[in-house]
Amino acid sequence: MSQLKPDSRRATRYAHWFPIEIHSGRGEQLAVGRDASKSGILMASLGRIEVGEAVTLRCKLPGDGEARIQQIRGRVVRYELDPAVDFFPHLIAVELEVPASLDLAAAI
Repeated sequence: MSQLKPDSRRATRYAHWFPIEIHSGRGEQLAVGRDASKSGILMASLGRIEVGEAVTLRCKLPGDGEARIQQIRGRVVRYELDPAVDFFPHLIAVELEVPASLDLAAAI
């Protein structure tokens, strides 16, 4: 069942696909960032993460020459399963603890 609510974004989102490792109380899993802002990230993952769960994300962002890894913490605020997608079907929205910690606009 969908838990995504109407768009409640507070910051400009930038559509950009980038790899993410999600670390939670359940372990580690892979995801792909779909879009991000200074206050949150929407990603598609291999597994479900419950709304309210605290997570640490390791994002691989493009940079000059080499990609850079940025580690950020947040909390899952929305979840949706996309039954039409077999690969990375879990859509997870994370609100970042420290919004200024991720400057995606500068990275892309």
